[in-house]
Amino acid sequence: MKTHCPQGHAYDEDNTYLSGSNKHCKTCRRERMKLRRPASGVGAGGINKAKTHCPKGHEYTEENTYRNPQGRRSCRKCAAANSFVQRIKRYGLSLKQYVDILAGQNDSCAICSRKFLTEVKEHIDHDHGCCSGQKSCGRCVRGILCPRCNYLLGFVDDSPEILTNAVRYLQKYKKLGTKYD
Repeated sequence: MKTHCPQGHAYDEDNTYLSGSNKHCKTCRRERMKLRRPASGVGAGGINKAKTHCPKGHEYTEENTYRNPQGRRSCRKCAAANSFVQRIKRYGLSLKQYVDILAGQNDSCAICSRKFLTEVKEHIDHDHGCCSGQKSCGRCVRGILCPRCNYLLGFVDDSPEILTNAVRYLQKYKKLGTKYD
């Protein structure tokens, strides 16, 4: 078993890291990284600071740039797109399946038929009896709803009986001509 790296540095607990089953020397790594940095001594962040666009081509503007507490920046458009894709995956759908469901609903809520707006996130509705919580297997996805209709189903615990009773109740008072203005 080797006790020193090829440059003669000891493989001890403070100077060694493992990659798979291979030992690597931290001292050698630090030296290699120093050689890769510009002569000014500025790290990779100095090089990235000069970039005007994210890797996907979106411009780093004040509105489109997020800075984390450590000062690193990221593109808000890319983050939103990634969040959207991750949300769809959480429900066991591919992007194509999601687009097909939405097209089948005429880009509208499956219950109230209101058109989806760009500011409002659509809610993917699934049968909680099949998959509890926020994740879904994808087979139990029922449709895409607006937030109000999704909350409605949640408030009535997906009970058709409660919804039927609510319809009867509303129809009863509609026949009486009650106005609520």
